[in-house]
Amino acid sequence: MIPWRKSSLAVNLLLAVVSGAGFVILLEFGARALGVRTPLYLGPTLTNCLQRSPLFAIEFRPGCVGSLFDTPVQTNAVALRGPELRDDGSTRILAIGDSCTWGWKVKQNESYPAQLQVLLDQQAGPGRYQVLNAGMPGTTSYHGLVYLRERGLALQPAILIAAYGFNDMTTDGDIESELRLASVSKPLLTLDDYLLQRSTVWRGVRLGLFQHERRLDQPPRVSADKYRRNFTEMIELVRRHGAQLVLVDLTNKAPEQAYPQALAALSREFSVPLVVYDGPRIDVVHPTVPGYGLLARQLLAVMREQHYLPAALPGTGT
Repeated sequence: MIPWRKSSLAVNLLLAVVSGAGFVILLEFGARALGVRTPLYLGPTLTNCLQRSPLFAIEFRPGCVGSLFDTPVQTNAVALRGPELRDDGSTRILAIGDSCTWGWKVKQNESYPAQLQVLLDQQAGPGRYQVLNAGMPGTTSYHGLVYLRERGLALQPAILIAAYGFNDMTTDGDIESELRLASVSKPLLTLDDYLLQRSTVWRGVRLGLFQHERRLDQPPRVSADKYRRNFTEMIELVRRHGAQLVLVDLTNKAPEQAYPQALAALSREFSVPLVVYDGPRIDVVHPTVPGYGLLARQLLAVMREQHYLPAALPGTGT
């Protein structure tokens, strides 16, 4: 190629890049000036205490204070929502689940694990029990199984409470495939997180395209068969560990009944108590603060009926 043509091509390419960058910058300033609203998304930001995770795609950072969709977040040293763990010989009750366990749109002391802790302290005296809130918004029964294997059982719970369902049945594609892809795509996901946090244009285009491409014919994140398999493995893991288990169904009014039916069948097959929540909700999914109180009382009653707790707790007179 003739040298002057090479120089001309380089200049044209540079002008094209500069022009394109300038256009994007103008779009960004315009979008911010107009206050363009973009879809909400569950991903790491500067203030919500979330981070990328090789096991779960996203998880909470330990020892963090922030806000997630207007819900206050405060995590302890093992990234759970609640106070620091005590190593004092108290009986640990581990609650795993999605945003309904974590406490969506409610304060930390209003979630059902926190309200269950208050009931136990009132009836048994402070310090006898620890209720650990290992809920995580957006998670499925497969996340719960992985969490138990990798971290949950290491906390030495005597009782496990497990509640998953709504995220399992959403038609966003198989979660196991999604997590495998995320584990090998960390650099791209990190760049995507950076742009989502800082660019209104990127957030609108990226999330808008994602929403547009979602199809109802995609498979659920966890099929009903895999949902049953995941809970079966959880039950077997917990029993090998020597702990007791309570299942919680918050999806009994959902259009897709295969999931609550699977939980009911597992409850009968393995003789595991099942608590079905049918109280008030903020929306079609999440309980209200009084609803969480109701669920905490249901759980306490079931654990006592099953003799997971003493029939007569000290100081109750019953």
